[in-house]
Amino acid sequence: MTSSSSLSSPRNSIILATAPKLTSLLSAIGSSLILFKVVCSPKNRSQTMHRIMACISLVDILTSSAMFLGSIMIPRGTPSWFGDGTQPIFWAVGTKRTCDMAGYLGQLQVGGVLFNASLATYYLLTVYYGWNDVKLKKVEWLFYVIPFGYALATSTFAAATNMYGHVEWTCWILPEALFDDGLELTNIQRHFQMIQWLFLFGVVWLCILYVSIIFALLYKKMKRLERRMNRYSIYSVNVSRVSCEFQSSVASQVIAQEGEGELDDSTGSAARAVARMKFERAGSFETDSNVSNPATDRQPQCSDAL
Repeated sequence: MTSSSSLSSPRNSIILATAPKLTSLLSAIGSSLILFKVVCSPKNRSQTMHRIMACISLVDILTSSAMFLGSIMIPRGTPSWFGDGTQPIFWAVGTKRTCDMAGYLGQLQVGGVLFNASLATYYLLTVYYGWNDVKLKKVEWLFYVIPFGYALATSTFAAATNMYGHVEWTCWILPEALFDDGLELTNIQRHFQMIQWLFLFGVVWLCILYVSIIFALLYKKMKRLERRMNRYSIYSVNVSRVSCEFQSSVASQVIAQEGEGELDDSTGSAARAVARMKFERAGSFETDSNVSNPATDRQPQCSDAL
């Protein structure tokens, strides 16, 4: 890979061949850690969300591997798009078969996009519509079949119709006949740009729109719940204040009646116990009044009224 032909490659070709190495490696490492965490935990494996995350990670590992190999999979001696047209692509040491393999793995990335849409659908059903696990199990299989099915079908179709060719840094849907005067495009290959949109670009934009709509709905749902909780909190505070004032009034009356001798022994002992508890709580509150308590800061306590 450090041959004289590689060293004579254009600077732009060198940058495009080396730049994806670090990012794809970090992506593969991160996805591997997520996959390991899900697979090794029975609790995570039992949850739909984590199973979808495991599938996203698996697809990312495969596509990141293809991106890491990059120009290494391009046939040896392939001319670069930069320079004078005779300089080879940097680190291009592969064959047509390795390029097809890289293109196949690269097309699988559409599965990761669709799995993100599956994850958004999971949030929509559980958070927005309130589906439980029993109801969710009936449709969960669609979360996996659609992404894997579409990714494998499109990748296989592109391989069967000889659609894979090289770009400057990797291989994907770009027929080799475009760069070889000795080859002629087939009827299917002539529509390679439309196939690129159907197989990846269009799917990406549709999923972006779909996920954006779902999260807009979830945002509105959360704002409604927040306003409802705020109303409940205000109501709870008002009820607590009225209750505290009533208890304080009763305790004061008990103390006054006790001083005037209006309570018999049985009633007086019970009333005194209640009153004493109220005033002890009031004294405890006054002693600790310098200590900040988030709970008492938010809601009035009965000791406040006493």
